[in-house]
Amino acid sequence: MKLILNRKGGILLLGLSLLPLFLTTIFGGVYFLNFLHLQSQVQKICFTEPRKTQNVVSERLKSLLSLNQLARQLKTAETTTRIALSVALRAIPYSAPVVARLKLQLAEIIRSQIALKIQQQTLISAASLSMQTALQSTSENLKSTFNHFGQNRNWLSVHSHVQTWPNGGLAVEAESSDRAPTYRLKANFEIRQALVHSWHLTLRVRSWLSNWMDRSLVWNERCYSTIAKENNQWIVKSNLGKSSSSH
Repeated sequence: MKLILNRKGGILLLGLSLLPLFLTTIFGGVYFLNFLHLQSQVQKICFTEPRKTQNVVSERLKSLLSLNQLARQLKTAETTTRIALSVALRAIPYSAPVVARLKLQLAEIIRSQIALKIQQQTLISAASLSMQTALQSTSENLKSTFNHFGQNRNWLSVHSHVQTWPNGGLAVEAESSDRAPTYRLKANFEIRQALVHSWHLTLRVRSWLSNWMDRSLVWNERCYSTIAKENNQWIVKSNLGKSSSSH
């Protein structure tokens, strides 16, 4: 009888001694699965709207650069007409009809340049606005996701910080101070064009669980989407990687 009781007592003691390990395994699995779910949500947020935005922006960029040929043609026409007008004004004998025709021609060229300038600025402004909107929206979605994750898991303590890297809009610059200049990509275009978010997230188990799971999980990462030209085609490049202190 004593032997049976001793065996039962031993089994009970063994079970009690293994209970922390059992609880740690169960909650560790839940902990890990919840984190994987969060990763999946964050990745979707990071890439969906920024990629969609960059696709739209790439089309506007192509349209802007395609206008360079017209800008050059108008600049050449303006230069040629100004030279011809200068000669006509000094010509002997003076020809009023020729001067009037050249002045009218120059005025028409200038009107075309102004219209082109408006078209160029509209494309740049629309692209830049789309990028800023995507940055703000993605940042708010990331913050909301992290907050929601913590609110629905009372057994977890969640601390998060989301940072949005500043973006100067469409990464192009005018090649001259002409009325309707040609445009080129800025140096380090892919970096300047990128929509970048980074975050610092700390997860800790709460209250009595910390007796068996005295661990915290720290997640520092960033995501970006940008545009690159490969094989004469504009493509969107996205990545999720370790966060750094500089951009």
